[in-house]
Amino acid sequence: AKIDFTNEMIDWSRAKAPKKILDVGCGIGGSSRILGKRFPDAEVFGFRFRRSRVGLVEFPGTLIW
Repeated sequence: AKIDFTNEMIDWSRAKAPKKILDVGCGIGGSSRILGKRFPDAEVFGFRFRRSRVGLVEFPGTLIW
């Protein structure tokens, strides 16, 4: 269900070839991975809010702070 929702939101955005994407509230990065697959030339940054997991996740390649 989340994959379908993420793909629907990407389609709704009408994004064609973004260079950078910020995925706010990415959790463990599922939506960030989908964004990375849909836009392989973009830098995808995911930001998570949970206190125990606050940090930045970068795809492709993972950088967690």
